[in-house]
Amino acid sequence: ARSLAAEAMAGFARAEAGLRAFDGAALLPARIMMWGYRRLFDRLVVRGFGPPRARPRLTRVEKARMAAFALRLVPLGAR
Repeated sequence: ARSLAAEAMAGFARAEAGLRAFDGAALLPARIMMWGYRRLFDRLVVRGFGPPRARPRLTRVEKARMAAFALRLVPLGAR
């Protein structure tokens, strides 16, 4: 599980680096989804991959933040 987690972390880093080379406005939906998936992945890493396997979820505040990103009320870089 740890090697898969390391592979996923490297994948996130490659994706973030790759997205910088393209039009940020055109890729806003992809960047917003990556933000949410990254938060879920970070929770999985912190809790571990063994049982029990409770499904990680975004909080209401995080979902609202994603909506604010989509409506351009908050810059996507804000965490």
